[in-house]
Amino acid sequence: MKRTNGKALSVNNAKRRIGINARRVITLTLSNIALQALGFVYRMMLTDCAGTTALGLQSLVMQIYSIAVSVCISGLNVAVITVAARLNAAGGRGIRTLTRCALLAFCVLFLLSAVPSFILRRSIALRLIGDCKTEGAIPLVLICIFLTGTENILKSVHIAAGRVRTTAFSEITEQTARFFLVWLLLKSFAANGAFAMQGEPSFSVKLIITGMVLSEFFSVGFLSISYFRTFVKKNRTSADTRPAAGRSSALFSELCEILLPAALTSVLGTVFSSAAALLLPGRLYAAGYSREAALQTIGVLNSVAVPLVVLPMAFHAIANAGPIFLPMHIPVLLCGLACGWPYGLVCGLLGPVLSGVLTGMPSPAVLPGMMVECGVYGLVSGLMMQAVHTKKLYADLYISQITAMLLGRILSGVCKALIFAPATFTVAAWATTSFVTGLPGIAIQLVLLPSLVVALTKARLLRVRYA
Repeated sequence: MKRTNGKALSVNNAKRRIGINARRVITLTLSNIALQALGFVYRMMLTDCAGTTALGLQSLVMQIYSIAVSVCISGLNVAVITVAARLNAAGGRGIRTLTRCALLAFCVLFLLSAVPSFILRRSIALRLIGDCKTEGAIPLVLICIFLTGTENILKSVHIAAGRVRTTAFSEITEQTARFFLVWLLLKSFAANGAFAMQGEPSFSVKLIITGMVLSEFFSVGFLSISYFRTFVKKNRTSADTRPAAGRSSALFSELCEILLPAALTSVLGTVFSSAAALLLPGRLYAAGYSREAALQTIGVLNSVAVPLVVLPMAFHAIANAGPIFLPMHIPVLLCGLACGWPYGLVCGLLGPVLSGVLTGMPSPAVLPGMMVECGVYGLVSGLMMQAVHTKKLYADLYISQITAMLLGRILSGVCKALIFAPATFTVAAWATTSFVTGLPGIAIQLVLLPSLVVALTKARLLRVRYA
């Protein structure tokens, strides 16, 4: 009887652990999708308020941020999560000592990178970024790095303890605060006539980074309060308040053993990526671009093109999220509506192929039908935007988009019935997958895409259709 009860208890504990882990995975996945969406909206706001020239310049400044973060933070995050997970599995003793050791290691790494960067900030601004006026943005970047490092250490401790809701909430809060703070700064200075937004992109960059710094305080403050309540207040009388001799040095050594190889790998990858980004303006100059045109091109690439490619990948972590939210349709339809039918057609045909190669989704069995559907989306949406002129931009966009969405689904269904899957095709299954299952994605597309095109038009990134 005891053996039976023990077995039942073990099974229940296993089910409980599986349920807890499943909830954590779902929380992290949903928060990632939300962050991707917030980031996309944030970039569109920057495009509208600051202009593509400022965004291009900001992307170059942030390469310095990326390199410093890889040196100071990336390897340390891996080390803290690894060691903290081991300590939590052993009862949680030593977490506070680990946090102190991690903060000490971060401060050392930060000083080693921040002091030379601050001293050489003019040379960095002139030789790497190509604009001496961005010199004033580098101290702001260093402040942001310090706050980000502190935030990431606290976040890593919470993740290792299974407190993923706390970290997800802090990230979403930070992103939301950043959106409103940066928007408020850009709008306030522009309204007061303090500078010409397009004429002083370096000042716009300073405002954007200032908003980033202020938003970091929200996340650091929230995580600090949560850390105090979880790991300090509840364990005030535990042995961890007076660590045994040698515990600190042992944990510090363990951190360094994991930190150094992880940091080296991260630094090498970031350096190569940042070098490519920093060399891009020079290549554009050599191709005949003016400085402003080069920065505008980089701004469009970072604010619109890259997020549209990355956004569908955020949905791949959730089972069946693709058929429900239809993330692949968003960049194709937007390309057709904004850039015309040739670009929309190419995007629709190649987008699913590239996604399949890079992420494994869509699967080879689904890929031909997806190529037909997306290709028709890009082709028809672009052609309809040429043919339809109602004198109202939103009306043109909705007519073009809805027509493309209907024809794409119909022709895809015909191809499946006659060519790709004639043995398994049914009208009921086609109607369900095309209209019922994907209803949330259809709603998102109808709300999001026309607004994006209008925002791009107002930002003068697209030809003004009606004066």
